[in-house]
Amino acid sequence: SCELESSSGMPSRDDESDGPSERSVQQAWADHYLDCHALALLAQDGDIDRFEEVWMAELEKVSRFYVRERARTYHELGEILGREGCFKESDLRPEVCHGVFERVGELDAFRGVHAEGFIQTLMVDRVRCEVLLPKLWAAPFYEDATLSGWHSRLHKAMQGAPQSPKPVRDIKDEVGDLRCALAATPSELLAHLVAHRGFHDIQDSVSRPIENSLPAFDLAWASGVHLCECDVILTEDKHIVLCHDESLERLALEPREQKAVTASTVADIVRTSLKNGVRTPLLKEVLNSALLMPTQAKMVIELKEGGIQLPSELMKLFERKPWLTSRIAVVMSFDLKLVKHASVLYQQMLRTQMRQNSGKLKIRPVVSLDSIHDNPLLGRNTLNAAVQFMHLGCTVSEEPPELLGCDGSPLYRNIDYTDPVGVKALISTDDSRLDGVYIQFDCAMMPGAAKHEGFCRLCKEVVVGIWGIPSELESPGTAAELVQMGVAFVNTDFPPGMLLSGSEAVTCGSLHR
Repeated sequence: SCELESSSGMPSRDDESDGPSERSVQQAWADHYLDCHALALLAQDGDIDRFEEVWMAELEKVSRFYVRERARTYHELGEILGREGCFKESDLRPEVCHGVFERVGELDAFRGVHAEGFIQTLMVDRVRCEVLLPKLWAAPFYEDATLSGWHSRLHKAMQGAPQSPKPVRDIKDEVGDLRCALAATPSELLAHLVAHRGFHDIQDSVSRPIENSLPAFDLAWASGVHLCECDVILTEDKHIVLCHDESLERLALEPREQKAVTASTVADIVRTSLKNGVRTPLLKEVLNSALLMPTQAKMVIELKEGGIQLPSELMKLFERKPWLTSRIAVVMSFDLKLVKHASVLYQQMLRTQMRQNSGKLKIRPVVSLDSIHDNPLLGRNTLNAAVQFMHLGCTVSEEPPELLGCDGSPLYRNIDYTDPVGVKALISTDDSRLDGVYIQFDCAMMPGAAKHEGFCRLCKEVVVGIWGIPSELESPGTAAELVQMGVAFVNTDFPPGMLLSGSEAVTCGSLHR
């Protein structure tokens, strides 16, 4: 297997050593993720027999490493906690848990990311998943409830939380509430709800998936959400990854300073484990996952950092993999020049495609969400003409004016949503035309308020999306009222109060378009 690794360009590791590892588990994981990436490249090269041989060798090495490190961790755990601490949660004292908590957390992160990494390598055409997946399921690191349970117990002890036999809420509880709430939501409303950064906790709690991670989107789509929103940034080596902030510092497992994403390589990004053990995905990975979900699963993409190169690289991705666009509903940005440039490039690609297809694909304005959903004319090599391009804007924001966009104008501008003519002039020029605006929620736009009628006029003129509903107002009722006014997209973080008010959603069934 060492010869296989060397000849395939994959670094060999001394996993046979019985002595203590000189590298942290985190570093070992980082090294191995690169191996997983190389495995995927090997599969794409077409030598499937060689891929399966190397894949099995890597799986065996990771399994041996994990079993050895787990035994060392449990030995350390037993020595630190003692007999009483091992049997009684109430005897877990925060002052003795710190060191072993970090050790267990690193190993649990290693376990989770490798399980995901190996699955990703099997999502390549021609790979015999039916042969390799059962071997992965049987691997010791694929699922380990005992290790994950100790991580949770130590985490509670570190926080000084009361030790109680009463079960605490976990991701299973959160997903259960989400599915119950969605089941009670009328389909007319569900089609307009957008899971902001996927199904996540705004306080970055691991009781839900971490924002902009693959599990955040997969859980939302699999639970019945139609639309998810994500933020994309261009790395230094021109890969499109998902991230909202300038860096991963807020979400990283290790509390250390992180470089800006735009100054990092894609390898830097995927080597950084997030708080719940997963990593930051690439946009193409999330869109590939959407293809495996129910047909209504689509993405709303916000262009963040990366300058004018970001839309260019996005279009290159769509040109190489046009089928991914079938799972995109909206591309948007606060940076007006950026999203206009993206729209121009996409329209050029559509015109080229139309010429190649002898005019069979017609470009038409999108006037409803119906065209965003299933389109039997979309083939594997066909771009989705229903993708909408929208300008993100504020309404009551006081963002600092020194934040500038690509054209040197203020990045965050307040839009007068009672002036449809002015809004259309803002988003339409001689060389580009956007479909609409995605604007900040304002209480004054609601029924009975001062700007309600003006807002309704805007919704009749252009496509409108809403973001930033305050958590205390976020409910199925608020969303239903916005949809009744003509709003096409309503961002939501699915706060606990909204999930527990599923009965309210039933009373909002008389929606009209």
